Amino acid sequence: GQAAKEYAGPSVIISFFIAGIVALLAALSFSEMAVMMASSGSAYTYTYAALGEYCAWIVACNLTLIYQLAASSIVVNWSSHIVHFIGIVSNLNVSSVFLQAPLIADENSINITVTGDVLNLPAIGITIAIAILLFIGIRQTAIINLLFDIIKILALLIFIFACCKYVNTSNYYPFIPPNKGSFNQFGITGMLKGSTIVFFAYIGFESVATAAQEADKPSRTLPISLIGSLVISMLIYLGVSTVMVGLIPYYLIDEDNPLTDA
Repeated sequence: GQAAKEYAGPSVIISFFIAGIVALLAALSFSEMAVMMASSGSAYTYTYAALGEYCAWIVACNLTLIYQLAASSIVVNWSSHIVHFIGIVSNLNVSSVFLQAPLIADENSINITVTGDVLNLPAIGITIAIAILLFIGIRQTAIINLLFDIIKILALLIFIFACCKYVNTSNYYPFIPPNKGSFNQFGITGMLKGSTIVFFAYIGFESVATAAQEADKPSRTLPISLIGSLVISMLIYLGVSTVMVGLIPYYLIDEDNPLTDA
């Protein structure tokens, strides 16, 4: 939503494609290394073998930070979606005191704003629930994870096929909105800026390589899993973004809840 509304406009479709190609190149590298070194260490092991322990330690720290930031971003976004959904199906109004963090950083500057709120209770709740599930056992976690993956994919496919007939082709013009004087605001540079934002959607494919040590026939199954999952994700993202910007003008998209708003 943010990439389409603030940076790329309808060309966010191309942004997803560019980000997907870049992720695919990384997936090819991960596939080759996973076959050569069938270990559970993934990027840490590959860096250790190529550049030594110090560089591997830096990579491990970066991966830990990436997964922490990704997890926090996902649960905050989940919180926004669930609150928005509750507001649609009922008249329940929840105080923002329990829906936002006490501090918010401005992405366009280094300023930090005091919101006056206490905490994001839904985000904390889902984090605790997932942690408890992980403690229960890996089998139960895998089953729940598979169930939610199926639900997510079905929801996106339903959105694509159910809403495609309501697409207004005039919303695709101009496909690449003219630049507004800022380096990253629309135009070609805005489209490229959008690709850096939506690349976040592809993060996680590399975690498949951590199963190399336990995989059956890793030389065959790992490349298929890595590349296959990424290609499927890219096709779904392209479909969702195409329908989304066709349903509603890009400048009216709700950044926090783009699909439900569309």
